[in-house]
Amino acid sequence: LNRDFLRFSAIIAICSGFHFSALIMMPFYFFFPYLNKLRYVLMAFLIALLIKFCLGSLLDYIIGFFLEDLTGSSQFKVTDYLKMIDDGSAGLGVGFFERLFLLIGLFYVRQLASDKRFINLLISFLAFNICLSIFFYDFPVFYLRFRYYFIVVNCLAYPLILYFIKEKIIYLIFLFVYGIFWILVVTLGNPLLYLPYQNYFQVNMLGD
Repeated sequence: LNRDFLRFSAIIAICSGFHFSALIMMPFYFFFPYLNKLRYVLMAFLIALLIKFCLGSLLDYIIGFFLEDLTGSSQFKVTDYLKMIDDGSAGLGVGFFERLFLLIGLFYVRQLASDKRFINLLISFLAFNICLSIFFYDFPVFYLRFRYYFIVVNCLAYPLILYFIKEKIIYLIFLFVYGIFWILVVTLGNPLLYLPYQNYFQVNMLGD
């Protein structure tokens, strides 16, 4: 928000010390002033689609070219990454469309807010995240990691949107439907983990 590039770069550098994937945030500094404007958001989505479908094979070729110079565990990891791309086993899930819904909601409530700087930040984060999701939708290891880099936006956007809902019945219905929906998504997606906490009781209580 304060456009301090040195401070921003230092923070990202520290984060990349934990995992190199944090470097994906570097372009965000330059995209931020534009990604909170609807026309630029739509242009960014279109560019991400074009890059994905038109240049995706070129990216595979470049990675494969450098693969020959890698050795040991690095070569093994990159080989697995390329296999993930070929498998295309991720796809755009429910969370992707949830983020689209949140983006629309934030654009709506921004008209009602007096201070728009924080909302602009959330909009930019979401737009950047959706662009990454489009670009890496068939690359599970990146798609899932980048999704969780931005999960804090969901936690901040929902209370913000609900704050501007004046009809309390809509507020309650929304919370109820949203809560039940995600409980179903999580439990059905992980049937062995959430039955209900059967693994916990079997391992810790019964010693199985």
